[in-house]
Amino acid sequence: DIGMTLVPARELARLARLETPTIDSVIHLASVLLGADLAGGGRTLARLGWGGLAYPELRRLLDA
Repeated sequence: DIGMTLVPARELARLARLETPTIDSVIHLASVLLGADLAGGGRTLARLGWGGLAYPELRRLLDA
């Protein structure tokens, strides 16, 4: 599911300062086809409780 996999993957990549042009395109295309805001309605870092974390903090959390 786009909102549950690609949206958090894109947010994690952005936190690491990586570009995700292909993921961005897939999210946009699926949003247009479905008529829904998949990026805004997906599993964001904020919804996972990680919204205020910096990259090093999140990395330590995920490595634990």
